[in-house]
Amino acid sequence: MIPEGSHPAYRFWPKYNCANDNQDCQFGESGGPDLPCPSYGCSPPVDSKFEITFDDVNGNDWYNASAVDGWTLPYHMRFTCEGEHTDVDCTGLNEDSCPTQEFAETGNTDLTVTNPNRDDEYGGCYSPCSSLTMNHWENPLANYSPSQAPAN
Repeated sequence: MIPEGSHPAYRFWPKYNCANDNQDCQFGESGGPDLPCPSYGCSPPVDSKFEITFDDVNGNDWYNASAVDGWTLPYHMRFTCEGEHTDVDCTGLNEDSCPTQEFAETGNTDLTVTNPNRDDEYGGCYSPCSSLTMNHWENPLANYSPSQAPAN
């Protein structure tokens, strides 16, 4: 039973290429709300995310496929409501599509995240702001808070 006045909301992100105990994953170890990080530390929270809220204060359902922090893995979602289909096609999100960003302070910078705990394997792709603010996994660019230029 959902308490009156609350609106069920969910956030999904993939965990992939994990050890047998579903831990120590190549992707998806960013902790998340109330979730522990691995002993070697959390990955940057650039996981591909899909969020959905049902019956908001206006009685609407909504979803959000956000790459505001970055992404890790491709995905595709299809929604059907009253016979109408809506697709969220994020199948192009992969290592090869990770861009570079021109920063005055660092020049042309690759936004690829590499995992130092897994022999520098691909671990995702930063958004430009995330590359400057997330200091996980020894990110050398993370010298700014989100409110500081050039991250803001």
